[in-house]
Amino acid sequence: MRAGDPAEAASLYQLIAVVDPGFVTAIFGLAVGMTGVGILSNAIDTADFAPQLGAMIGLGVGVDYALFILTRYRDAYHDNGGDKREAVTTAMDTAGRAVLFAGATVVIALLGMLLLGVNFLYGVAIAASFVVALVMLASLTLTPAFLGFWGHKIGSTRRDRRRDAKEEETGVAHVSTWVRWSAFIQRRPWTIAIVTTLVLLAMCLPVLGMRLGSSDAGNNAKSTSTRQSYDLLSEGFGKGFNGPLVVAAETGDAAELAKLRQALATTPGVASVTPPGLNPAKDTAVLRVYPTTSPQSAETADLIKHLRSDVIPPVAGTTPVYVGGLTAAFMDLSDIFASKLPLFIGVVVLLSALLLLLVFRSLVIPVQAAVMNLLSIGASLGVLVAVFQDGFMADALGIQPGPIQSFLPVMMFAIV
Repeated sequence: MRAGDPAEAASLYQLIAVVDPGFVTAIFGLAVGMTGVGILSNAIDTADFAPQLGAMIGLGVGVDYALFILTRYRDAYHDNGGDKREAVTTAMDTAGRAVLFAGATVVIALLGMLLLGVNFLYGVAIAASFVVALVMLASLTLTPAFLGFWGHKIGSTRRDRRRDAKEEETGVAHVSTWVRWSAFIQRRPWTIAIVTTLVLLAMCLPVLGMRLGSSDAGNNAKSTSTRQSYDLLSEGFGKGFNGPLVVAAETGDAAELAKLRQALATTPGVASVTPPGLNPAKDTAVLRVYPTTSPQSAETADLIKHLRSDVIPPVAGTTPVYVGGLTAAFMDLSDIFASKLPLFIGVVVLLSALLLLLVFRSLVIPVQAAVMNLLSIGASLGVLVAVFQDGFMADALGIQPGPIQSFLPVMMFAIV
């Protein structure tokens, strides 16, 4: 395109307007945000899935925010008779302000993950919130700029013109499906509110039985080689062979280690214990404990707690003995998330409510929003537990039931 060519510039803006300014705005903001994430990764440790998560959330909120402004612009443009400048001002003063506070709420929710004290989520929280902030700024700047260039095209579509012509011809105002739906809701507010609340509460019930854990090859599709290998090991050596526990003892005394091995081997739920392996200095030993149950089983988690609290202390005495391995590590991570989840939810809901209090100068709206947030996330997690943990419709969906990934409730709450 030649510099300063009005015709080429007009063609470019026309193309942008036709494709979708909301999508284009989101892509611009996402590109800048992901570039920033790449730069931030040089300064902070970032999980490998952080860019994908940031892109998913950024694209979703970017399109949502831009379309929110565009929809309000079209309504204002139609109401004021086609005054583009006034319509842009109205849209930014209403929907634009809402986008600003909505984006701030999302950033608060994502940064709330820093309260969990889990290091690998720090980079995820900062990266995702950074992308959301930049996408929000793009919606507040690029969207009105696009409207300034091509607002007439967006404000008046063929569908609008046909609707206006039909209204003039028939003298009957057009009523959209959403207007009729809102009118239906307003005619029966209490009935629908009670029924909806009861339905949401029923969907929340499975959360009471949620068990956090970590997925492994046992959750893969049966056609994959990893799942077939997992099943072969389970059939040949027992379910616990796929997730042995590693017991480390700070001693090289043969009598102490024999006593420890005997206590571990006679514990219910333990299939076998390997002989202790000593380090070159002969002052630390490692034993592998194979449970009778699978790594994802609740019985295996109970076994780890039993070994740590009841079996090992009487035998070890003053000798430090630790129970580790991937299975135990994932259980410890799940316990951390479960213990910090109430604090995380409380802080995010409180800060979001305070933000709404500043925006609306009302106590009812923040309380209502907090209750709706809790009901919506509870229902979402309830469906998650019912399907992926309890196996509801698992065969139809091709899902292998198992515990809920330990960090998933935190991520879902931050997003939802």
